[in-house]
Amino acid sequence: MIGKSRIFSGVSLLTLAMVLTAHPAAAQDEDQGRDEIIVKGIRGSVVQSLDIKRNSVQVVDSIVAEDIGKLPDNNVIEALQRVTGVQVTNRGGGEASAVFIRGLPDVTTTWNGRLVFTASGRQLALQDIPSNLVKRVDVFKTRASEQIETGIAGQIDVMTRRPFDFDGFAFSVAARGIYQEERKTVDPNVSALISNRWSTELGDFGVLLNASFAQTRFCDQSVTAGAMVPFATPDSPPTGWTPLERIFPTDGRAPGQEIWQPGLDAGLPTAPGSTLTVNGEDFEYLLGRDALFASDFRGDRKRPAATAAIQWAPDDSSAYTFEFFYQGFRQDLFNNLHFTFADWWGALGPDPASTITLFPGSNIIKTRRVGFPFGFNSGDFTDQKTDSFVYALSGRWSLGDRLDLTGDLSYQKSDFSTQFVAVRTTRVPESISIDFNGGDGIPSWEFNDNAEMLDPSVWTVAELFENAGASHGDAFTASFDGDYDLDRADGDGFFKKLSFGFRYDDRSAAESQIPPRDSAFLGQPLDSLDPGFQWVNKGFFDGRANVPSSWVVANGYFIRDNRDDVRALYGVTAPQLMEAFTIDERSIAGYLQLDLEPRLFDQPFFIQAGVRYVNVKTDMTFTDLNDPLFPMTDASAKVDDLLPSVTLRYDATDDFRLRFNYGKTLRRPNFADLNPNFSLTGDLTMSVGAAGRVAIPSWSRPERRILT
Repeated sequence: MIGKSRIFSGVSLLTLAMVLTAHPAAAQDEDQGRDEIIVKGIRGSVVQSLDIKRNSVQVVDSIVAEDIGKLPDNNVIEALQRVTGVQVTNRGGGEASAVFIRGLPDVTTTWNGRLVFTASGRQLALQDIPSNLVKRVDVFKTRASEQIETGIAGQIDVMTRRPFDFDGFAFSVAARGIYQEERKTVDPNVSALISNRWSTELGDFGVLLNASFAQTRFCDQSVTAGAMVPFATPDSPPTGWTPLERIFPTDGRAPGQEIWQPGLDAGLPTAPGSTLTVNGEDFEYLLGRDALFASDFRGDRKRPAATAAIQWAPDDSSAYTFEFFYQGFRQDLFNNLHFTFADWWGALGPDPASTITLFPGSNIIKTRRVGFPFGFNSGDFTDQKTDSFVYALSGRWSLGDRLDLTGDLSYQKSDFSTQFVAVRTTRVPESISIDFNGGDGIPSWEFNDNAEMLDPSVWTVAELFENAGASHGDAFTASFDGDYDLDRADGDGFFKKLSFGFRYDDRSAAESQIPPRDSAFLGQPLDSLDPGFQWVNKGFFDGRANVPSSWVVANGYFIRDNRDDVRALYGVTAPQLMEAFTIDERSIAGYLQLDLEPRLFDQPFFIQAGVRYVNVKTDMTFTDLNDPLFPMTDASAKVDDLLPSVTLRYDATDDFRLRFNYGKTLRRPNFADLNPNFSLTGDLTMSVGAAGRVAIPSWSRPERRILT
């Protein structure tokens, strides 16, 4: 696949920031009668990140905003690409959307230390958190017993600001615009923070509100060649095959045998003269791509987000914090898809083989001309929505000089919904001329009359496809932690600290989807429908390849806005969501952890050792949506385990520190992986016969696949 997306070369047109804070470091100069002005730059945030890495017990890397709303990226995942050992992937649609730590995907995500998630997933969609809300991000690459037991890759803790981070009043507004070259739009990214703190007879009070909004309008374009498949040679095809006919993996003309193993590259030798065995005889073959398609994919993504916090410290030994976190996601996707088969030779005159050229030294077809290829355009529209809320109340108490206690209660809920609708239009042109490497490895193709691509009268409105899904998750969590200082008054004791804690979590998840159903077929010319049904793109691929630059397609925006009218046109009703599964999971965990610091060769040698006990009970109910009777089944599972951890930290010199960590974690399957329902998809290749074109079904029934 060859593609382009210029979202990543977007230019920041405007950055406007206004910050007014009463900084704790600003002190009154009594002699001069004026405030001290402290100027901090990016270097300050880098130094703070290094200090966190140096002083942490675990192996930790951090990103610190040098000022309010000043992380230099659009969202948390893009900011994490700056961290050593962190990989961000799934780049598309203008951003990266997945994160790995040292190549491992199972990452625990927390917000201010609390386990958080999106919908029915195990993790939070970090790409949905605008960087303007973030104070700091810690990436834990090793584990301790005091940490949540999940995440074999590590933990990512996103910290937002609280009013006690400031010494008094703070106000900030930040705005910037990013110009998207492909969409020719300026996308906003704005945030505002207001916070204040008061000292009263009842103690210190603080209130903070931070809100952010980001929009991205993107365009991804790609040109792709289909799978590599074998064709009979012009002169000596197998018995029963015609010259240049496609050879399928199994065929009635070769009973009881698999001629070749299917796969994207066919797995077949590419040397000239390579052969296949058909009915006991060896026959030469040619390799060629079976299809070509171009995707003009555009989207509009919006992310509103907000945090709020209220803090109260009645005295120096206690403090209470209420926090609220909202994360929103809205996305509209329109995939304007042009697809043409290239595995059918049709009537090309007496010598179709004369149009074939091969790549030098191979049996792979470079150019050819195909007669009467079946093709379709598809207007695919998807709209998605996420709303996630977290409410939390925490307290901190210091009992005497040695014992510190913290307690935390939180409730969170998250909902995700998606709807998909597509209308396919079809035609059979007279011919197509193909070059599978027209330059820079990009395929190129031309029809006998490219102008027909824009003529709605030659396109037949064919299938209507619909799909939808919804997922929900919520959780109530309670935790209690304590640290007891074991050190002597002079600080030279062998035992440093004893930590202990307890955590209870009651989590539920559910997903709904549409039971399988056949697609509806209309069979009317595109120009016979409302003109709003038509969409025409322009300038596809900017002339980088000799491919159609414009075509007419079913307008996804019109279909989205007129779903009921489109269904009435097809004579179908709206599909109904049915619950596929519900899962309730309750976990109890407790830990003990001891910090020691002997001296080795007169240098500090820090030891942290602990054990965490975990008990998890999962109750599941599934509905078989592929059975017309929709039978339900129940299942349950229990897990309990002891998870030890040890961290050693040795200062070999004053400037050189060594760390070693051993830890055991518990990896739980994603809730969707427990769902025994299987997806039904159409196989474009196997639904098209060598002797003619047939309607491609909206779904087929592959072998049942159960994920456990």
